[in-house]
Amino acid sequence: GLGLSPQKTRQAIDYIQSHLTEEIGLTRMSQLVDLSQFHFVRQFKKSVGTTPHQYVMQQRVEMAKRLLKQPDLSIANVALDCGFASQGHLCKVFKTHTGSTPKKYRESL
Repeated sequence: GLGLSPQKTRQAIDYIQSHLTEEIGLTRMSQLVDLSQFHFVRQFKKSVGTTPHQYVMQQRVEMAKRLLKQPDLSIANVALDCGFASQGHLCKVFKTHTGSTPKKYRESL
């Protein structure tokens, strides 16, 4: 297989973008493009270069970076606003993706 068609890739990515702040289930995404979860994950990775879960986390980190520029928002609120389960979850994922913590990132702005 060559991965998802450009249309299905777009559909999956649009879905992720518009549901970033919510729980994004593999079931829903694979149904959207009419594939089993197994095939969806493999084809998404071929098309996008990363698994759906990793892609979702990347997008949430990008969203968190934007929100961290607003000094009045607490890091805990940024975490919840970006669909992370907790501030700890945001910190862990943020550090994995950026090499920095949200606090250090904010201080460096």
